[in-house]
Amino acid sequence: MLRNCVLPGILLALTLLPVQVLAETPVDLRGYCANPEFGERCETAKEADNPRPVRLAVMFEARETRIPEDAANRLDAFAALALQTGQWLSITAHAPNREQEAGGEKVSKDLALERAEALRQAMLDRGVPENHISLAINLLPAGDTRAQRGEIFLQ
Repeated sequence: MLRNCVLPGILLALTLLPVQVLAETPVDLRGYCANPEFGERCETAKEADNPRPVRLAVMFEARETRIPEDAANRLDAFAALALQTGQWLSITAHAPNREQEAGGEKVSKDLALERAEALRQAMLDRGVPENHISLAINLLPAGDTRAQRGEIFLQ
């Protein structure tokens, strides 16, 4: 009789565990395709209902590599999701291409790389394994506000 009660209790506890972990996360994990930084919208109704974010964008200040404090909760939630699903992360950091300035292209590449490294370190600090993270950089035209972002993709 005791076995009949214990097994369902264990199964119930195991099924509730991920829900409790996500419930304690102060960020709604739905709708990251509707990125507030760029006003992007989900392309399909099914995509809008997807409870797992595909991408997270972090906006940096111009010429800065420090991750803004207001991104911490979203980074926490994204890392928790990556850990729960076992998915890998691809980080792409952008910077404006200032090739017209002396040494500009190198400075731009260094800025993008430092942003990518900052996002990588943020994910490592949150427990994502180092071998589950890849990095890339991208230079965009100077003046393009999208050049001030870093993106983390679940793969």
